[in-house]
This record gives sequence, structure tokens and C-alpha cells, in this order.
Amino acid sequence: MQKTPVTIIITKRMENTYGMKKYSPDKIVLLALFVLALLIARFITASRSAIELTDPIELNHTGLSVSMPAGNGWRTNGQWKYQQNSFTLTSDFIPVSASVKAHAGCRYLLAAVQTDPLLIFEQKAASVDGIITETGQLRTDTLTVDWAHIKKPQTLPSIFLGTVQLSNSRRLDIEVFQATGDTDLAEQTFRAVAKSLKFQSNELLQTGGEILDEIKNIGLNHFLDVHPAKISQNTPVFFLIKNAAGQNVGFTMDVLTSSDRSMQFNIEAVSFSYFRGRYPRERRTLFQSNNTLNEFIWKSQNASLDDRSVATIVLDRTGLMTVSKLNPSSEEKKYQFGPAAIPKILLELLFTQMLDSGSEKLIVDIVEADGIVTPALVSKTTEVENGRYVLKAQLLNGRGFHYERSGIENILKQFPERADYILQKNKLLEQNQF
Repeated sequence: MQKTPVTIIITKRMENTYGMKKYSPDKIVLLALFVLALLIARFITASRSAIELTDPIELNHTGLSVSMPAGNGWRTNGQWKYQQNSFTLTSDFIPVSASVKAHAGCRYLLAAVQTDPLLIFEQKAASVDGIITETGQLRTDTLTVDWAHIKKPQTLPSIFLGTVQLSNSRRLDIEVFQATGDTDLAEQTFRAVAKSLKFQSNELLQTGGEILDEIKNIGLNHFLDVHPAKISQNTPVFFLIKNAAGQNVGFTMDVLTSSDRSMQFNIEAVSFSYFRGRYPRERRTLFQSNNTLNEFIWKSQNASLDDRSVATIVLDRTGLMTVSKLNPSSEEKKYQFGPAAIPKILLELLFTQMLDSGSEKLIVDIVEADGIVTPALVSKTTEVENGRYVLKAQLLNGRGFHYERSGIENILKQFPERADYILQKNKLLEQNQF
């Protein structure tokens, strides 16, 4: 008997066309996060093993330079930026395409109140609800940096903060913030930045301070009463305000007077400023000072479509300058009036003494009526055609603006839209009406 063949059919469910398992969306997300975490860890490990720094980034006309972290996840634009009464330089640690995991910044303060480093650290710790866990000092070739490690209890973020007091009321702060709990990364970055600091004395700023010392020692009334080339009382002094392209964008007119020397404030000045633009701005100020410029009161009013503010600056004998502003909200800030600082309204006195001393170039800190402090390169050149001196104060804030001595005829020519107004204000200023 012949056997009938039996065919056994075995069926198997295919997982997919290529024999690979299908994964649910949540597992795919977890896998992606795991890979991202590995990449971040790789960048952190690389950064920890070798902090790469930029070449020294110099802050022009200060004698200061510093290197910032770059590469291995660190990104910096490598440029100092002027912000109110200070310059800042930053770098962010952004591994792969994730958010910022760490931040390094340097801040060069122009009119810093002299403060004990521990108080600076305590104020920072209080502002972030943190505690100081460690302090110390780090020495470079020319500087000693006081530093502190600040942590927020039971959280990952921590801060390394360093500070060093420089001459002429300058101060440099270094801060490294990290959000991942990687304290080693933050500390190594902080130490690398701090050790890269280089600083040398600024001779032009020193010269500016010396010229201002001469003015204070002689006495401000000397320039109004007995100086051979004295500034005529009740006669406006004019300055053109020019932008980086050399265009006239505004002007100021100042009138200085002196009175009985027995009075506390025997020097008085009034000024009017105009700024051309889409929304023209005006500012009126009243300045009162003692003869040695170690005490003064300066009041100002701004008027424009978007600014109706009032400011008062008070300088006391300790050198502390208190700036109070009344706008939509009131605010008060304190700054150090350094040895190279001069109120803008007294700029003509600086020019006069500069001519007497034979100085060709110097740097001072120009204080505006609203409390803004800006370093300025003051220079003297000679016009070839007529042999006259041209005196100019170039503001060193990266915006290219400068003040240039001028006369009323030129002001009237450059600002015809304000001709009648200038003549009217001229009369008011001559009468000392604010």
C-alpha cells in the first residue's frame, strides 16, 4: 500500500518586512533622550578634561584683557558690550542643541562702590536664595581675585563668583553659573578664566585724573574769575553731539557762574540739551557744587514723547554718588565718583586746563545728568588751515558718539529747526532761569 505524502504547513507571524521589532512611541522617545544624555555627558567630559579658551579679548583703553571658554560646547561672540556704567563679556555652554547648561561672564564696572568682597558674595547669595559654601583667593601675575562658591540647598545650580578691585574706581567681577550639578565643570571654567586675566595701568586714564586733580586744587572759581583765558560768566558754552558717521545729532549749551566763596555751593551751572531724531528730546539741568568738586547737587528734567523723567544726583564728601530717578517707577542707585570722573556740564573746564597743561590726549569718565558714566578719550588737534585747536571727547561705549566744542553761529546753522528756540533759551540761560 502506497503512503500518501503529508505536508505540514507551519505559519509564522512576521514582525515587519525586514524582520525588525516595532517599538512604541514612548520607548522611542526614551531612547532618544538616552542618546541625547550620552552626547551631553560626552561634551561635559570633554569640557572638563580640557577647557579651551579664546585668545585674550582686550577691553580697549583699559589695560584689561581676559580669555573666555570657547569650543567643546562653549559659545561666545568674543566682544565686550557696554551696559549701564559697565562692560560685559559672556560665554554660554550649550551642548548639542540643548538649552544653556552653564554661563560664564565678566563684568567691568566703571564706578563701583568700594565694597568688601565678602559683602559682595553675601549679597549675591541672598539674591539667589543660596549659601556660601567656600571662599578663597586666586592669584594671577598682576591681580588677586577673591572668590566664593555659592549653592542653592537641595538643588543642582551653583555659582562661582570672583571679584577684584582695580584702580580709578573700577572693579571686575567673574561669574560662572552651572545648572546641571556639575560643580567640577563650573570650578575649572572659573579658574581658567580668572587665571587668564591680564591688567596693566592705563596711563591716559592716569593723566585724566591728574588734570582733574589740578582743577580741584586750583578751584573751580579760578576758571571763572581770574583765569587768563577765563570762561565768561553768563555766556553759553556750546558742544555739538555727533554720531559715528560724523553727523550732527544734537547739541548742548552750558552756562557757568561763581558766587560768594563763603557759600557751600559757590559754583552754579545751568544747561540745555537737544537731541535730534524721530522723537526729539530735550534736557534741562541745574548744577550746584563747592569749589573743589567734592560735593555737588545736580537736577535734571527730560522731555520727549516717550520720556518725562526727573533725576537728581548728590555727591557727598565720601565720594559716594547717589542717583535718584522719578519716572513711572522710582529708583535709586549708588556709584563711586572716581578720581577721573567729571560732570559733563564742566567739560569746558577740562578743556581749558588741558590746554594749559599741554596735554594732547587723556581719558576721563564723563558723568551725564541722569547718572550714566561713560569713559571718554579727550584729544586735542590743530586745524592746518587756521591753526586753531579742535577739542573732542570721544565716548568709549562702542557707539561712536562724541562731543565737539562749537560756537552759537555753527549751532544755529546746523540746527535751523531750533534757531528761534536756541536764541530764546540763550536768554533764559544768561538769566540763570531753570
